[in-house]
Amino acid sequence: MLNSENNIRGEEEELLTISRLAAVMGVDRSWASRKVNSGEIPSIPVGSQRRVPRWALKEWQQGETKRVLALAGNLV
Repeated sequence: MLNSENNIRGEEEELLTISRLAAVMGVDRSWASRKVNSGEIPSIPVGSQRRVPRWALKEWQQGETKRVLALAGNLV
């Protein structure tokens, strides 16, 4: 049985396809593809395709959360 450290490491090393990224985020595949292809969501090349490391997605989401909160603070 894997311990929690191995589970965390395994999750962090997971590479998401565009389709899986879209499913995880609950967004349309074309939106996810645009964000990855533009470089907004970090990815790595795997052959002729792009993959998003799960840790990179988490970092991107944290950055987006901070950006939205900063914008919200400017509206108050």
